[in-house]
Amino acid sequence: MGETVVAKMRKETEDTRNGTNVRPDTFVDLERLTSEEDAKAKKTGIEAEDSKAECADLLAKAEDNTLTGQLEETVAEKVEEKTNLKLWKRIPGFGFILVLCGALVNTVVNVLVKDFEGIEPPVLLLYRSLITLSFSMPWAVAIDKPPFRQGMANKDKLLIFIRGVLGFAQMIANIYSVKYMHLGDQKMVTATRPVFVAISARLFLKESCGIMDLASMVLVGVGVVFVVKPPLIFDLDPGEQYDNRALYSAIAVFITTILSSSNTVIIRKLRKEHVVSLTAVNMIMFAVESFLYILILEVEMYNPSWMDKLRLLAISIGMFFGSLFLILSLKLEKANKISLMNHSASIVAAFLVQIYYYHVLPDSYSIIGATLVTFAIFLLAGKSVMTSRKKIMR
Repeated sequence: MGETVVAKMRKETEDTRNGTNVRPDTFVDLERLTSEEDAKAKKTGIEAEDSKAECADLLAKAEDNTLTGQLEETVAEKVEEKTNLKLWKRIPGFGFILVLCGALVNTVVNVLVKDFEGIEPPVLLLYRSLITLSFSMPWAVAIDKPPFRQGMANKDKLLIFIRGVLGFAQMIANIYSVKYMHLGDQKMVTATRPVFVAISARLFLKESCGIMDLASMVLVGVGVVFVVKPPLIFDLDPGEQYDNRALYSAIAVFITTILSSSNTVIIRKLRKEHVVSLTAVNMIMFAVESFLYILILEVEMYNPSWMDKLRLLAISIGMFFGSLFLILSLKLEKANKISLMNHSASIVAAFLVQIYYYHVLPDSYSIIGATLVTFAIFLLAGKSVMTSRKKIMR
């Protein structure tokens, strides 16, 4: 009996394994369990996806909050930087006021130089450099802003050296031209600098050079010819044209204006350096270069009287403040705007002095040349404004 029951149980077990003795409700239960497991798995997957999405949203919000915080910190720093600026740097348009003052001071200095008889230009420049250095160097030492400060990059030192060499050449030619040319004509020649700044930017900085630049070059070239009135082109009476000294000085100041056109950009590049440091460096180089010029070319020295000493002092102080105003204005405004304002004001002031102080009326050729050069300057200014607007729109 027991064996029969055991045998029966074994048979049912084998049938169950073979699937021949499985009840129908068993399959139903298996299917129900399987579907429930699948549903749970799907639900778990959906919840996982939702969790990932929530995590991504949280990360995005965190990044946005971080960026917002960084932006707020940047704005706060800018506001604090603006607030900590000196009062004169926060005055709107103060850079243009400085450059106008500098143009007027330089015009007065040119009058003093023109009326200074009996002294050669390199000797005048030597005295002027030494006098300016006598009060700019103590100032630099007092505020701990020495020339060629410690830690200055070699590139900046090279730029200062280039500025000193080109500035000396331009200053010597400028003094010769002031002595032998009319002030209005002389200022028209030196006012061509913005055009050559654009050319230098094209050659060295690979900036664009369009139709306006080419038109300005042509206008400046023709305008300078009308101002200088070379005898090879203009058949004028001897009293209506310049002599050889004036022609040579005009050519020299024109060439040095081309070469020194990068000085404005160099000052803008070195705007973080203190103005007295830049001035002291320039005066040191001018003094050395003037001495070598006098020594090599055997220029006669000049022993000034007390009145001439006062005049030299006035010229030195005037040139110092003229340079000071220009450097400070370049710390506040862009170089192209300052250059345009400086030359425009200088042209107007020079012609007024020529007419009302020296009683010399410009002839028709000078008026034509002045018109062409002035139009070329404003043409470049218009191009600069349009370029700035395009950059802002982008």
